[in-house]
Amino acid sequence: MDFTQRCSDADRDEAIKALSEHHAAGRIDLSEFDERSTAALAAKSYDDLNALFADLPAPRPKWLESLVPTTAPVARESSSSLARKRMRKWVSATQVVVWMAVLVMWLGLGVGGWWMIFVAVGATMALEAIYGEDDDRPGLEGGK
Repeated sequence: MDFTQRCSDADRDEAIKALSEHHAAGRIDLSEFDERSTAALAAKSYDDLNALFADLPAPRPKWLESLVPTTAPVARESSSSLARKRMRKWVSATQVVVWMAVLVMWLGLGVGGWWMIFVAVGATMALEAIYGEDDDRPGLEGGK
């Protein structure tokens, strides 16, 4: 619908009826109902009538109800984004396993020495360099 089109008397009456329902529900007080009703009677276009309902939920006039979505659109993640999240979980799990193995071998079994920490640090850095997602971590440039 083109909101610049002129509205009819029936459209104005329908707008006033919806406003009276909002007044009865307590969403607008008597003085605001009076102001909006006067503006509805003076409205020339659908744009004028639409402005009267900008901050009000349903009920709305039928001509406006069909244009206002009742629910917000659902944002869906792309399959590549989901795949990266799954991969990120596996990378995190792998990092934990590498660190646990190094600690068990070093502290529990007495194998190797302090140099084994470099193995775990190197593995962690390599996994982060390949699979890391710096762009959506808070605090980094481009983060959310």
